[in-house]
Amino acid sequence: MFESIIGYESTKKELGVIVDMFRNPQKYDRIGAKPVNGVLLYGAPGTGKTTMINDMIAACNVTTYVLRKDKANDDFIDTITETFAKAKENAPAIVFMDDMDKFADDDERCPEEYTVIQACIDEVRGCQVLALATVNERDRLPNSLIRAGRFDKVLKVGNPGRKDSERIVAHYLAQKGCGPDIDAAEVARLLDGCNCATLESIINEASIMAAFDNRETLSHQDIINATLNVVYHTPAALNSESGQLDPTLAYHEAGHAVVSEVLEPGSVNIVSTANRKGGDVGGFTSYQQAENYFNSIDYMENRVMCLLAGKAANDVVFGINDVGCTDDLRRAYEIVGRFVDSYCSYGFHSWEGITEGMESSNELKNKKETLVSFEMEKYYQKVRRILINNRFFLDAVARELMNRKLITYRDVQAIKASCQSVAPAA
Repeated sequence: MFESIIGYESTKKELGVIVDMFRNPQKYDRIGAKPVNGVLLYGAPGTGKTTMINDMIAACNVTTYVLRKDKANDDFIDTITETFAKAKENAPAIVFMDDMDKFADDDERCPEEYTVIQACIDEVRGCQVLALATVNERDRLPNSLIRAGRFDKVLKVGNPGRKDSERIVAHYLAQKGCGPDIDAAEVARLLDGCNCATLESIINEASIMAAFDNRETLSHQDIINATLNVVYHTPAALNSESGQLDPTLAYHEAGHAVVSEVLEPGSVNIVSTANRKGGDVGGFTSYQQAENYFNSIDYMENRVMCLLAGKAANDVVFGINDVGCTDDLRRAYEIVGRFVDSYCSYGFHSWEGITEGMESSNELKNKKETLVSFEMEKYYQKVRRILINNRFFLDAVARELMNRKLITYRDVQAIKASCQSVAPAA
């Protein structure tokens, strides 16, 4: 069961119990356990929800009816009713509603489609009809539909964790011809945070590139180029175009990379001087995101300092005001704003939640803005000290970017090793 699913062990275990209950109702009847009426999987597109449901259906091995929104509203409502009626007549059976959050229009307060599904699930309760559904946005569904007694199991399916990502990458690479410079663990960290569909797509894209070049094996560069195309929407050609690179851009991205490596060794995945949207200016630096990001103030503080590092690098090296850092500053201010207000990291005196339901006073708003600016200045000065203390490392990364326009984790680690030592954060 679930042979095609790599990882997601807790979700597979939950679904395995439902399958066993559906296939062997007698042993559950003996103890008085009632059958589950419905199972809902929710999560972002590409995480493998439909694949899991299809494996579950195969394991149940009963008549299955699939509902997808492919008709006008009135006709589709009739189809829903007819489908559940057929399932009841041919029980044991399954009704699978794929992308159920697309069944109704967004602007309706209580869509008739969901009301009909509720009534249909109630109608087949106790008749050995199992309702299965996948959705991308659970919040689009009425609570009355996904309550216990209708969808008894509501399970989130997220992107794979790091260990699972490595196993998934290794699985797809095993189906390709791979050159000696490809390492599954390194590829997985390069693709950190990607969903299952994206992992498969990138490795397939790399295969296409190799085949187009009349090669029978993938190279590390193929993986990089495919990642640029699929994840960052940056054609690989932008990183290989000839022409003089503005050193301020190289130092801007080098600043991001150096501060990240000092604060969190081994965190940098990709550094590129090509814009991630394929534009003419700007670059990007990709980091390995902490799995407990939203539970770690230390990690979020490090993100703030990494965001400020591009501006600080050009300040330290050229003594200029970097005009390409607007988005970095906006994101840094948003995070520090949460420290000041939402998390009360610097005390309770500036928490706007104290006036919830009322307009915050100008005095409170001014106090918050002043505190955010003060903390931003402290972070910025710390970043400058990190870059000054690691100037040799900064220069080495910038030189490599000016020569190659793109470097990855393995390149950053080699540069750092050549610098012999990296000074810790001040």
